[in-house]
Amino acid sequence: RYKDNRGKTKIPNYHEMFNCVDKIALTKENQDDINVVIFQSSIDDSNEFYIFDFQIEKVIISRTDTTISDDEIVGVTNETIKDGIIGLFETYDVYAWRQNETVAEYTETNEGDTGGTMRWYLKIQFVDGKMYRLYGSTLTDETAPENFDLFVEELKALATSSANE
Repeated sequence: RYKDNRGKTKIPNYHEMFNCVDKIALTKENQDDINVVIFQSSIDDSNEFYIFDFQIEKVIISRTDTTISDDEIVGVTNETIKDGIIGLFETYDVYAWRQNETVAEYTETNEGDTGGTMRWYLKIQFVDGKMYRLYGSTLTDETAPENFDLFVEELKALATSSANE
């Protein structure tokens, strides 16, 4: 699972990792057991991945989740970063977020054009290997979770601040 990609650091293929079938909910009871947190946003053909891997203690900002180079490692994970992520889950009540099918419905009715809408994915692997996955879009204010933009802004700030830790 952890293999050499394009650099010297052994970095997993996160895409393969999240094909696991053992899915569980994110709760306040299991939030301390997070092992990997990935936030992916896609606008048209542009992808951006913010990866917090507590097993290899790396923070990664990349355009892919399969082959990651050493120069995409922007910082280290630690308890401060983990507490910051858990704090965001609590502040923005991520536990209450629900799956959003609007992207698929809109894409079908508009011949694949999402008009610059951000599609997003939140993926969490726990220390026992089980997964939490959620996705949605910002197609309209009604389809995005409440204060979603603030959540994203603060999560990205955590990733970039990890370089200073």
